[in-house]
Amino acid sequence: MQQFAEFEHRDEHESNGFPDDHGLSVTSYDDRRRRHEPEIADTTPANTARTDGPDSIHDNGIHLHFLVNGSPTDVMSAYKTAIQGKSWSLIVDSSSGGGGGGGATYTASNGNTFGVFTGGGYGGMTDVDACAWPSQPANTDCGHGNG
Repeated sequence: MQQFAEFEHRDEHESNGFPDDHGLSVTSYDDRRRRHEPEIADTTPANTARTDGPDSIHDNGIHLHFLVNGSPTDVMSAYKTAIQGKSWSLIVDSSSGGGGGGGATYTASNGNTFGVFTGGGYGGMTDVDACAWPSQPANTDCGHGNG
């Protein structure tokens, strides 16, 4: 079974909070987005050849894309185990495969955070897209380029 490495998140954006007259800070969009970012950012698959994101997506969500060395069946099976190990509760588990290719989609929650983890490929490479929102959005599309 594949092992998973911890993803050290390095955000290019600094906090955008501004002090008001009462010594409180105003919460920016980036600060709200970061509240659910760690739950998704620490699920980077081992053997990841490339990571893209995090990118902002609809409904205050974030998207990460991983290009992973490994067969789709093995990568997605290990990914399912890893996200469950990070306190994600599966809501929907859907997978298929055959002939050297395959894919899976996992819909999950982690507290109020809602996530969609989808991946697939053929042979020895797998594309994995991971999206998270502060709550379940009306549109759960999560894919590379679906921003």
